[in-house]
Amino acid sequence: MLLFWYSWKNTDVMIRKHIKTNGKLCKMRVQNSTSFRSRENHLEATMKIVVLNIFILVLLYWTEGFPAPTYTTKYDNVNLDEVLASERLLTGYVNCLLDLGPCTPDGNELKKNLPDAIANDCKSCTERQREGADKVMHHIIDNRPDDWDKLEQKYKSDGSYKKQYFESKLERSNVEEEKEQSQKSNAEKENDK
Repeated sequence: MLLFWYSWKNTDVMIRKHIKTNGKLCKMRVQNSTSFRSRENHLEATMKIVVLNIFILVLLYWTEGFPAPTYTTKYDNVNLDEVLASERLLTGYVNCLLDLGPCTPDGNELKKNLPDAIANDCKSCTERQREGADKVMHHIIDNRPDDWDKLEQKYKSDGSYKKQYFESKLERSNVEEEKEQSQKSNAEKENDK
């Protein structure tokens, strides 16, 4: 780009020198000179637009305007209900995450991505992965609290997920109680009629 600009600039200087020495070509050379100037201005405007577009793209990238890359979906078809129902399978995964036992390929993938998922609130998870993670964590919190405490300690979690889970669980139970009470009162009203 700079080479073109430099050659246009030199051509313009050469035309001006020629105009001074040769009066007959004066009119034609002035027109050519202005066309070189318009090309130069056009080039500058184009460069400004390109630089501005690059700046905007970089800014969008930094402000997370682009979607985050997701973790591999290769193991999304693992039957989580089967894993949670089997004490042996669940213990194997927990031991893998705690470095107390061998890991399956999907266990290794989970172990590799878990610190990042915890640190970034699972931003790189697909919707299915997020739902699966919630399901597994709820099961472990409810049924294996000692394992949950060990996992929190190993992965340096601040305990906020467990607290949030218990708050939402309490809220859901309150909503369910209110529904049951309203159904009972509706049934009593119908019986009174």
